Amino acid sequence: LNGEAEKCYKHVLEIQNGCELPASTYLSLGKYFLLVEKVDSAIYCYKEILENTNSFEHKYDASRQLALIYDSKGNTEKANWYAQQFIEISDTLNLEKRQTEAATTHNKYKYQKDKEEEQRTKADKDRYYMILVIACFSFVFIILGMIAIFTHHKNTQLKEILGKSHELDRIKLEKKNLEMEILQQEKD
Repeated sequence: LNGEAEKCYKHVLEIQNGCELPASTYLSLGKYFLLVEKVDSAIYCYKEILENTNSFEHKYDASRQLALIYDSKGNTEKANWYAQQFIEISDTLNLEKRQTEAATTHNKYKYQKDKEEEQRTKADKDRYYMILVIACFSFVFIILGMIAIFTHHKNTQLKEILGKSHELDRIKLEKKNLEMEILQQEKD
């Protein structure tokens, strides 16, 4: 395990090339130095994290490791100081987590509320659409009914007129027949 850690350490030194290392690399180096029992180098790496990063997650790990290192060295004062830092960062992380959970819960609530509003709007739209369809069909049926009544009324009038026309033709024919009969009788 130490051989692998040493290869990683040498690789980090090669690629560092004068650049500032990220906090995660300092965490890894700190673990490496603890493995190879270079405690002062590990302390240096963990302190770099505390001084040069804004990441509470990395500061959490670094302060925890420093509290453990100083406790194992018997330096209770520094161990307690870093343990206090660890607790404060832990509280901050918990607060951030609670705030994130609260924001997530709020977002879920808002999403659910928006979804319900969207469903209500869709239901209203569907209801208005159905009312419009029913109104259109009703209008069409009323118009068709009026056309049917009008047509029936016209047909009744037409039948009446045709009946009177046939009656008139019959009367004319009878009149003509009577006139012919009268003319025939006058000739006789």
